[in-house]
Amino acid sequence: MLDSDNMSFKNDEFDFSAMFDELAVLMREKVSNPEVEFICENPLQTLMVKTDRERLTQVIGNLITNAAKFTGQGYIKMGYARKNDGVQIYVEDTGLGIEEKNLVEVFDRFKKLNVFIQGTGLGLPICKSIVNQMGGEIWVESEYGKGSTFYVWLPCLC
Repeated sequence: MLDSDNMSFKNDEFDFSAMFDELAVLMREKVSNPEVEFICENPLQTLMVKTDRERLTQVIGNLITNAAKFTGQGYIKMGYARKNDGVQIYVEDTGLGIEEKNLVEVFDRFKKLNVFIQGTGLGLPICKSIVNQMGGEIWVESEYGKGSTFYVWLPCLC
């Protein structure tokens, strides 16, 4: 589905920490390059949240997949922290990074910043739409040639 504005959302209560561990196992397989270390920082044993588990998994999975495409060596790290009555998730990499002039376009539909990397240019815009519909925020900090960190904050603590 390309138009995330028409997606349905659930509001389930679940243990985010357990879901994060499960997702890390799946995402390790996406990072198949032996030159790239996959790191999962899960600081809490339990963190009960109320949000759409499937959509949240979709967003984090897309961020990891993108990081794997653009990281030739170094690491990809996923983690989170409780913040402002919600959870702030991050995906950090030591990949190519994004030029400052392109940072404003990274969430635009069909905008590919690197034509040599496979993809449609829809993943990040769909992530943004999902996060916005969940009442959260998504943003990126990046230094060209050093890597990027994508952040997602969601108001979902129980």
